[in-house]
Amino acid sequence: MVRKQKPARFTIHQIDGAPIQTEAEHEAERLAQAAAVEARAEQLSQAGVGSMNPTAQVPAHRKAQTPAVQQPKATASKTETKPEKTAVAEKPVTPKATPAKPVAQPQPQTKAAEPKVAPAKPAAQPEPTKPNASVKPEPNPETVKTEAPAKETPVQVDEAKAAEPKKNPQTLQLFIDESFVHGNDYQRNMFIGATLVDQDNEHALDQFSNTLYPFGWQPGDEVKARGKSHDQIAAMLTQAHGDQAQNFVTYSPQSDMGNFALGFGIWYPYLATILRVLNTLDYLPNKVRIALDRRNEFEDEQLAVAARMLNAYVKAQSGKDVMFMLRTSDSKSTIGIQYSDFSAHAALTFTKEQLAECGITRLEDLGSQIGDQITLFSMIGLQKYMLDDRSVVKQQAGFKNPVLVAAERLFRLANKATSLSQVPDETLTQAKLVVNQLLQVCPSAISGAINKMPFQTWYDMVARAAALLHYNDETLPNFELDPDAMQIAQDALNNIVNLLATAR
Repeated sequence: MVRKQKPARFTIHQIDGAPIQTEAEHEAERLAQAAAVEARAEQLSQAGVGSMNPTAQVPAHRKAQTPAVQQPKATASKTETKPEKTAVAEKPVTPKATPAKPVAQPQPQTKAAEPKVAPAKPAAQPEPTKPNASVKPEPNPETVKTEAPAKETPVQVDEAKAAEPKKNPQTLQLFIDESFVHGNDYQRNMFIGATLVDQDNEHALDQFSNTLYPFGWQPGDEVKARGKSHDQIAAMLTQAHGDQAQNFVTYSPQSDMGNFALGFGIWYPYLATILRVLNTLDYLPNKVRIALDRRNEFEDEQLAVAARMLNAYVKAQSGKDVMFMLRTSDSKSTIGIQYSDFSAHAALTFTKEQLAECGITRLEDLGSQIGDQITLFSMIGLQKYMLDDRSVVKQQAGFKNPVLVAAERLFRLANKATSLSQVPDETLTQAKLVVNQLLQVCPSAISGAINKMPFQTWYDMVARAAALLHYNDETLPNFELDPDAMQIAQDALNNIVNLLATAR
């Protein structure tokens, strides 16, 4: 009986078919899982995860299956887009229609394997879209970086300009006019007005001209301060004051200072005022152009001497060589002189505070400060030096022969006399005496040609002296000097110097 049961057990085992059927189902399940993993990896690869390898997700023991098992795998590779349907179609005929539910049980293994891929999924899927979105913002920071300097540049430039020291004008223009306290008596005290502007600023006086001439100013137009009331002048000056022109006034107790030669005393108050104005500046320009209201007492020949005196004085005081250029002009043709006229006229009745309200600076009176007297004596000495107003003969370093030295001195004095309007007659007589004495000691080869030249005017004196200076120490023939003749010539030259000092 026992032996009969053994086949039954075998038959039951065959009927159950559990080993065979279970093996096929498991193989189909494994194929389905492998296909699902491959499809998932392919989707991830198409989504931009290029580092993913679909075959890397299949366990090694599954790759080592028999060729019979690999047959559905090839079919699954052909239908990768629909792996689940392919996996179901490869199942053998089974009595149960839904063995897929057990398939869900091994899915935790797939899900357990998927977390290896899943961590890359949230990082991988946003990355393809974020770079696309970030590509657009990236130019924006670059645009901001390029635009930001453009917006900040004006501010930086303004700050740089503010940090830079203001450039001082190298050429100044100064207009000067005066108002006498007691009318037109030139021996009385006076106020001097000065208007200082930048020579290169063509619009420095526009505010003044627009105040006086609403319809425009042309040379020939003139508005005088005389005859206007205190309030009218105050209103006009207040309206005309701007930041492009500086206005000054100073008081001179005398309009003519003594000890100057050639009537040059009338120049001192103006020269002292110019120095006062320059002292208000914290720098010295390279050039100063000065325009004064024309007066009958001003000689054109004196302008160059006054400019040289100012140059020498400023250079001695500061060490800087400043060029001064003086000229006289009619106030009708010079708007700056008209501005100075208003300033000087206002100073007659305005207090220092009232002048300040009109934009006018009241400088210290001439002669009231320590050093003013020294300035006066310095100007007198400079004038005498410029005019060679010295009685002591100074031998020029250019010549060694006494005849040529005397001829060179005569040339300078005669040239100076030609620029003066009133020279004493005795001066020309002394000049002729000098020429005669020099020609008396020279050889006839020199004096013969010079004696044929005219001998009546100062221009003749200049020509004869120049004829002697045609020679130099090397070309002048040797001859014996007459001490008496040379002494007479030297005395005559000293007389000319003294006589020219009183000429005008």
